[in-house]
Amino acid sequence: MRNVPLYVLIFGILFILCFVQYLELKKQIDESGAAGPQGIQGIQGLQGVQGATGIQGLQGIPGERGSAGQSFAIVASYNNLTDFNNADKTSYELEGNAILVLSDGSLYIWTGTTWIDAGDIKGNDGAVGPQGPAGSQGGIGPTGLQGIQGIQGPKGDTGDTAVALQYASFYDLGTQTGTTNSIQAVKCNYTLFNKGVTIVNGSGGQTNATKITILVAGRYNLQFSLQLHQTNSSGVINIWLRKNNIDVEYSNTRLSIAANNPYLVAAWNFFVDAAINDYYELVWSSTSPHTEILFLTEAINHPAVPSAIITMHQVGL
Repeated sequence: MRNVPLYVLIFGILFILCFVQYLELKKQIDESGAAGPQGIQGIQGLQGVQGATGIQGLQGIPGERGSAGQSFAIVASYNNLTDFNNADKTSYELEGNAILVLSDGSLYIWTGTTWIDAGDIKGNDGAVGPQGPAGSQGGIGPTGLQGIQGIQGPKGDTGDTAVALQYASFYDLGTQTGTTNSIQAVKCNYTLFNKGVTIVNGSGGQTNATKITILVAGRYNLQFSLQLHQTNSSGVINIWLRKNNIDVEYSNTRLSIAANNPYLVAAWNFFVDAAINDYYELVWSSTSPHTEILFLTEAINHPAVPSAIITMHQVGL
C-alpha cells in the first residue's frame, strides 16, 4: 500500500464523519416526522493544511521585435546651454548629428527639423584613481619682477675703532763697503717719511743709522732694495735679518756676483712681529773685499741711484 498524504487521511475521516452524521440525522427525521428549525451555526473548524504547489505553467509567446534605435555622431560641443542656443549651428544640421553641452552633459540631436534634448549622457563621477608617479623637475622659470624696496632696518652696532697703521721709508746716498767676510749692517742716513717707525744708530742718532725701531707693536712688512756692485774679482754675498741684535732664523739669502764691474739688485721682503721698541737690522757680508753697495749720482736722462732703500709698513696688530 502506498504512503497516503496526511491531509488526504484527515479529509477522508472528516468526510466519513459527516456522512455518518448525515445518515443519523436522516434516520431521525424519517422516524420523527417533519424537520425542526435550523440549529445555530457551529464554530469554525480548524484551517486545513496548505496544499502542494502546482506545476509551472507553459512559457508565454515572445513579443514582437522592436524597431532599431536612432544612431548619432557628436560633431560639436559648447560650454553651456546659453552658448548652444546663441551659436550658429546651420553647418551641423544633418540628421543624426549631435551636439554636447559640457556644463550638464546634455546631448542635443538634430531630427531633420529641430534640435531635441536626448538627455544627460554624462555618467556619475568615477572613483579617484591612484596617485601617479612624481614628474621630473621642470626647468628654471624666468626671473620674476623685482619686488618693492623693503623698509629700512635698524641701525647696526658701532664697529671697532679703526687702527691707524704705522709706516716709514728710509734711504742712503753713500756707497757702503766691507772687508772679506766681515759683517756689517745696511745704513740709511735719510728718512723720506715715517709714522710710528724710526731708524737710529747705536747712540740713538741719525748718522749711519741701522736700527729700524718700532714704536707701536704689531705685524709689519719690511722691504728693501740694495744696488750691489763688484769692482774686481767675483764674490758671494749673504744678506739676512737681525732682531734686537740676534740673527732671525731662516732669513738668509745668498747671491753670486761676477767680476768686471757688473751691477746687481738685491730686493725682497720679510713679514715680522714687533713689540714696542723692538728693532730690526738688515746685515750683509761678502767673500770679496771688492763688493760694495753702490750710490750713483744723477746722470744724463737718469735720476740718482740710492745705495739702499728700506721701507716698513704695518699690516696687522
